[in-house]
Amino acid sequence: MSNNLTLTQQEKDVVITVRLVCSFLSFFGSLFIIGSMVMFQRYRRMASRLILALTVCALLEAFANVFSVSVYGQEQAEAGECFFQGFLLQFSQIAIFGWITVIAANLYLVVVHSRNTANYEVVYHGIVWAFAVLFTLIPLASDVYGPAGVWCWMKREAQGYRWGLFYVPLYIMMAVVILLYALIQRAVRNHFENETTSPSQIDNAEKLLVRLKIYPIVFVVCFIFPTINRIYDVAAPTDSFVLYLLAAASASVLGFINAIVYGFDVDMRRLWKSFLYNRGCCMGWTQPSEAADVESSSDVSFN
Repeated sequence: MSNNLTLTQQEKDVVITVRLVCSFLSFFGSLFIIGSMVMFQRYRRMASRLILALTVCALLEAFANVFSVSVYGQEQAEAGECFFQGFLLQFSQIAIFGWITVIAANLYLVVVHSRNTANYEVVYHGIVWAFAVLFTLIPLASDVYGPAGVWCWMKREAQGYRWGLFYVPLYIMMAVVILLYALIQRAVRNHFENETTSPSQIDNAEKLLVRLKIYPIVFVVCFIFPTINRIYDVAAPTDSFVLYLLAAASASVLGFINAIVYGFDVDMRRLWKSFLYNRGCCMGWTQPSEAADVESSSDVSFN
């Protein structure tokens, strides 16, 4: 591995452009979900507040990624902007991992163990923020924030810090999330198999199971290419343009995908449809139903 990036200037330009486009999608997607939750007062539910915390972290990550345009260029590599981006990226991404894990754990407690988790919210916040702060301050104390290739993060030569403070925790939490959602799916399937259900309820249950599979898949897909790129970065003498491109796109679009998967659920879509219908914006639509939906986030969320 070389401490200097071996991509051509044209390849760097393409990578940074893709990263910025995906980051803007994440930024505005996160803003949309936050604005929707405030407008429809979804923050009154604990379920939505957990998603709101995740979305705020995704917004911070998108802002840090957009900040790439400020630190792009060797002449600014040692500037304060580079340190700021590296620090904010580490904090926001670790917090995102924490909230995705907490959301899965909370759903597991509610669905599998029928536990009222309303009193756990403060504990959740304490764990996630403490974890994020700790794993952000260690690189700060070790002075390893700096140029990381096309953008800034932990320096290219600080591979031990990268793996110990980012990739190892990432994959531990990823394994936990996959396990929890597998247990949740089994509990949901057993419930509908053991209860007398109508065809419509079975259909809704199948849709619910599909959605539960999406959550861990998104987590894995968004960080599989950055991990492959990091392994290649350590093992190979030159950098791979394709891997850098895939890593830049998949990691930067996480906030946008989270906004769709976690925030823009059935309930949120129904609220927006009702809002637009009542203002005469979509006269061709039928009037939205106010009835609860088995597939809605009130059932697949957290309490």
